[in-house]
Amino acid sequence: MDSIQALVLGIVQGITEFLPISSSAHLILTSKLMNLQDQGINFDVAVHFGSLLAVIIYFYKDSIRLCKGQIDTIKGKKSYEASLFKKITVATLPVIFIGLLLKEYVETTFRDAIFIIGFTSIFWGILLYFADKKEETIKKMSEIDYKTAFLMGIAQALAIIPGTSRSGSTMTIARFLNFSRKSSAEFSMLMSIPVITLMMIVNIYDIIKQGESYLLDFKFLLIGISSSFVFALLSIHILLKLVTKIGFIPFVIYRIALGLLIFYIIL
Repeated sequence: MDSIQALVLGIVQGITEFLPISSSAHLILTSKLMNLQDQGINFDVAVHFGSLLAVIIYFYKDSIRLCKGQIDTIKGKKSYEASLFKKITVATLPVIFIGLLLKEYVETTFRDAIFIIGFTSIFWGILLYFADKKEETIKKMSEIDYKTAFLMGIAQALAIIPGTSRSGSTMTIARFLNFSRKSSAEFSMLMSIPVITLMMIVNIYDIIKQGESYLLDFKFLLIGISSSFVFALLSIHILLKLVTKIGFIPFVIYRIALGLLIFYIIL
């Protein structure tokens, strides 16, 4: 790995993690198009850590509420914060039971199957289109119930398949359930906090198993963290502004165009 690769992959991760276009797909495609060597697990941890910092800082008030909600839940205290924490927990369960269970199978079977990325890009792009055609409602994030959280959690678990997009699938389900575009995006991003944290824990465990010889130079990790953090902040801000004003249609067009381009190249 060199500084350019670290910077490019950090930027790609930061931009695509919270946009409904699939970060895993773009990291795979970027590596293949630029003929980059495998960046390694510890670099994946680094760039995801940058994205995690970005969403925690951008939604710092909700992040504080989640911490307070965890304390209130442990104490058995009823509060809005406790309710929010429980809903985020419910949304995370499918990832634990489905995502982690199939993680190794999906990564070894689908990671190099570019046509899968093309198919899922188009499929979820079409679903997002029909979901976003629903009339905009006034249902807010505070109105998300446990059923909605669980359904969004299932959609989130499906995002282990490259090209699906964690944020895209969860926002799609929320829109189908009549939640506003902004609320769908905000809850989806809050859902990412425990999921990214869990993924980092799993990857760190893999790093420990492989030994210190697998570690990259700290300089490359710092470049990845910094670029991912900065561009994740920008993408979150742009996403919330964009979906509030014009909806998800630009991402629908992008997803379908990307899928068609992939099929054109490989067929």
